[in-house]
Amino acid sequence: SATRMPLAGVLVVATAPSQRATSTTDATGTYRFLSLAPDTYTLSLTRDGYDPVTQPGLTVVADQVQTYNSVMTKTLRTIAHVTAQSAAALVKPGTTSDVYSVNAAGQQARLGVSGAGSLNNAYGAIASVPGVMLDPGEVGWWQTVHVRGGDIDQVGYELDGIPTNRAYDNAPQTMLSSLGSQEVQVYTGGVPASSDAQGISGYVNQVLKTGTFPGYADANLSVGYPAFYHQASIEAGGSTPDRSISYYIGIGGSNQSFNYLNNQNGSQYPNSFFYPTSAIPGLTCGIATCTSTKYSNGFVYTGAPSPVLFTTGTGFALATQSLRDTIVNLHFGIPQRNGLRDDVQAMWMTTENLNQYYSSINDFGANTLFAPYGPLVWDDSLQYRGPAYQPFRPNDVYKYFFPSSPPHDFQGLLPANIRDPNDNGYSVEKLQYQHEFTPQSYLRIYGYMSYSNWFINGYNSDAQPLYGWELPYFLPDHTHGFNLSYVNQLSSQHLLSVTGAYTYSALQRYFVTFFPSDWPITSYVGTNGKCYDPSTGLQIGCYDQTQGTLSNPEPPVTYSCTKHSTLPACAPGVDPQWLVTKTFESGNQGLNQVNAALTGYSITDQWRPDDKVNVNLGLRVEDFTYFFGDTSPSNPARQFWFNAYNAEYCFAPGVNNNKPIDRTNNGIGPCPSVGGVQTVPLAQSPYGPLVNSSGGQYTTARFQPRFGLTYTLDPNNVLRGSAGVYARPPNSSWVQYNTLKEDLPSFLGSHFYGYGFNTPDHLIRPDTSYNYDLSWEHRFKGTDWSLKLSPFFRATRDQLQNFYIDPQGGLESGLNVGSQQSDGIELALQKGDFSREGLSGQLSFTYTHSQIKYQDFSNTNQNVIDQLNGYILAYDSYLKGHGGYPCYFFESAGGAGTNNCKQPGVVTNPYYNKPYQNSFDPTAWYPTYDVIPGPVAAANGYAVPYVATLLLNYRHQRFNVTNYWNFNSGAEYGAPTAWPGYNPQSCYAPPRAWVAAHGKAADPASCDNFGNLPLFIPDPFSNGYDNLGAFKEPWQLQMGVAMSYDVSPRVTLRLNFTNLLDICGQRGYAWDNPYVCTYGSLPSNFLYPAGNFYPNSISQHAPAQLQYPYSFWFNGNNTGFLGVTEPLQVTGSVSIHL
Repeated sequence: SATRMPLAGVLVVATAPSQRATSTTDATGTYRFLSLAPDTYTLSLTRDGYDPVTQPGLTVVADQVQTYNSVMTKTLRTIAHVTAQSAAALVKPGTTSDVYSVNAAGQQARLGVSGAGSLNNAYGAIASVPGVMLDPGEVGWWQTVHVRGGDIDQVGYELDGIPTNRAYDNAPQTMLSSLGSQEVQVYTGGVPASSDAQGISGYVNQVLKTGTFPGYADANLSVGYPAFYHQASIEAGGSTPDRSISYYIGIGGSNQSFNYLNNQNGSQYPNSFFYPTSAIPGLTCGIATCTSTKYSNGFVYTGAPSPVLFTTGTGFALATQSLRDTIVNLHFGIPQRNGLRDDVQAMWMTTENLNQYYSSINDFGANTLFAPYGPLVWDDSLQYRGPAYQPFRPNDVYKYFFPSSPPHDFQGLLPANIRDPNDNGYSVEKLQYQHEFTPQSYLRIYGYMSYSNWFINGYNSDAQPLYGWELPYFLPDHTHGFNLSYVNQLSSQHLLSVTGAYTYSALQRYFVTFFPSDWPITSYVGTNGKCYDPSTGLQIGCYDQTQGTLSNPEPPVTYSCTKHSTLPACAPGVDPQWLVTKTFESGNQGLNQVNAALTGYSITDQWRPDDKVNVNLGLRVEDFTYFFGDTSPSNPARQFWFNAYNAEYCFAPGVNNNKPIDRTNNGIGPCPSVGGVQTVPLAQSPYGPLVNSSGGQYTTARFQPRFGLTYTLDPNNVLRGSAGVYARPPNSSWVQYNTLKEDLPSFLGSHFYGYGFNTPDHLIRPDTSYNYDLSWEHRFKGTDWSLKLSPFFRATRDQLQNFYIDPQGGLESGLNVGSQQSDGIELALQKGDFSREGLSGQLSFTYTHSQIKYQDFSNTNQNVIDQLNGYILAYDSYLKGHGGYPCYFFESAGGAGTNNCKQPGVVTNPYYNKPYQNSFDPTAWYPTYDVIPGPVAAANGYAVPYVATLLLNYRHQRFNVTNYWNFNSGAEYGAPTAWPGYNPQSCYAPPRAWVAAHGKAADPASCDNFGNLPLFIPDPFSNGYDNLGAFKEPWQLQMGVAMSYDVSPRVTLRLNFTNLLDICGQRGYAWDNPYVCTYGSLPSNFLYPAGNFYPNSISQHAPAQLQYPYSFWFNGNNTGFLGVTEPLQVTGSVSIHL
């Protein structure tokens, strides 16, 4: 009451379209609603002798406690009246989480906020809240949401309470479609202990619509220009008057095309926007054909510039997207005799996202493709289905058509108009039952089953065996789980909740590309498992032996035991023969069959000692179990290769790029000494021999205490704080590696042995984050303005991160690499309500400072910075006074160094007199990168210091206009592996014309780097090695306008101008381009810039596309993001309300 005394017997009614609930205050003046559907409610309070109170605009957020205190005044004897109190969306007493909720109307107002790729999903709404950075201009699935300095795979996702992070890579399986989206919640801090989403930097929960009373039906049709856009959807919802039965059904779809830079996709800027096709090391290309050069370094193109080297515009960018969504959400009330009602929910949803890329022959231009390859054909191959470790059977050879390809002639011509597709789909069924024990307690249980797929069919990519981007990749996932929660309002001070959840993921990943037309299939093996040379009868290492091929599986045996009975192959009982030791072969053939079971338990007490204080105390315990796949230990051919590898390879830390090295004498001699370091057999190395462990499981668990607090100073001011521990399970893609071919040990040895892994299994640890934040929520008295100010701090331990575990092979993997710290502040400022007359608006601003310190890999004394320093040390070793020589002999003469540069057969060392380059500090703090840079790859970070979104809305009667602005200050980029250099020890005699013009200088086109990676030398544009974060990305400013007009109560017209403004402010670097917003490594992540390979004997000048170490960032896999500005897109729609 107005005297601040508790008032009992007040009837409290919460009313919204989706639900109506009643409660009565007790002797302490407390009322409670335990399970309200997310919606915007009006609260009505009545009691005889007091003025009724109405409090509209109260937004209920799923899984959150909110406190609304009301004051009632005794009725005067004069004229009765009703007191109306408004609610401010940013002031939430009792809500201990830092959560931002955007309802369906708010999502509609934010469509297109982050670009044309958010016209059909919730990413625009997510980008509009504080604490979040989303790269503008992305399209497609899994757009890059960063929360409080976290990486994109550190964010958890839920759909109607169901965890949707895929166990394989922690990616969200849903498309976050706008259809059926009642509410999108973005938790930037204080995530409750009951949340099952697997994230350590925040999480996103999408709540689905339910039926309402009165019912409704909406139809929407949309078109767009200049890029093609068609969209249609129908939604219907309703319920009985008592809401005992409710339903929601939604069906929608859209077809959309995308343009980049301008409506010609930047094709008029061929030197700035491109994708490589024919810039192949070892070739030089004219207008119609390419010819081989005498020497090839294998990595850097050394040929002449030509129009056929690159596509014009944005090849392999995402061209089209087709979305299809269907949702059915049913609720059934089951009345009890005591007047309470149980609830049954049955929900089914399916969503499909089919993308196609600018990748067809017509998109690229036949001249750019046919010059090196000739007409492109289907990458079909011959495969073998016979038994392993048995003699070859010709009848078991069969035609293998390219996976998931349409019907075609074997190895026939690729259609000129076919594009590479990328298909992401998700379907889920949920059945939930909630039993009300009393008005103060209930039990809720739900189970669900889901299926998701990520299918890439790289028809054109596989036909281009060097720079293809969308290579075939198949990842189906079957997931099921359940959740049990019990909630009990023990007293007016304590709300207890206990939950248990279980998720099981059964998936497969199949990655197979670049099928050879002929491949090694047989080995000449004795009964003792050793290999022999069929021409000499001598023993030879199985990895050094020339194998029989599919076309010639049994080469002739030319030695004679009759004449030379003492030959090793002629020893009694050896009896060598040609046996099939590889039944499958392709360029990439990864197989992952790891299943995961994730179990979580939580207990939480919401303690409310008085009207001002609300304390949330919780504990979550999670158990992460991984079930390893079958690595075929019973396959005799696989065991043959494990035996051979352990017998023939040696190891010493730091030698051979930290990889095992072949024994001397064709694999059967002593272990070699390299650079004064003696290698030892694998059995004697610190990591032991390779072992083909198969099956089994491993489990890790984490205890995660959580704490939250709100303190209501007065109705206009609330203080909030939270602290918690959050753990993320390792990606199942990282915990075991397998291949389709029997020779698994060569894959394991070359990629992982140097990190201490001697089995296919990697027992890595979950990473853990310690998150803290505070908030001041304030409503300006007497106005409709409110603000929320939230400083935050996050620190991780054992952070899991992608990096190039094998730089030369280009393989990424994830290990525990370090500890990250992120701190900053969020600001939300809100005026009014977008649904009401007049001016309203919202400002979101975030400052984030994010950095990481790297730790040594387990079982080693190196971290990722030491790896990068290895490239610098390799360069320094060629300097004067640091081991370098002024000249080196030709590679054909051994490549040794010499001080006598006047003698013939030598080339000068271009680095000899260069200044010494210091290594980076391995213990320092560095900017955060999504992938630690490798050779000419992953050179850009993701942490953006300043992000702001402004929405201004004006409504007058039937007309509404929203103006939205996006700003980000740009992340950091740079890497020491950006500029290649030739190895002067690996050069052959230059052509005479070169010698006449350049004397003893090496011809870079005649240097092959021994078939290894080139050196990486200082960046000539910065005069040194580029550290991580050496450069600042451009700042970016986007603006759009959305308008609507209610033609009648049943018809609304909308017009949306996306990317009305899209500008990027450059930083003054040599490679600046006004249309580029995000720089990184050159497109494809394995295209090398020119380095010091020009001028050479073939060409004086490098192609323009290769003249700088950095270009626009190409990230085409899921989001089609090219880091460039995007042109204006206009969409119009008509909505019909029934």
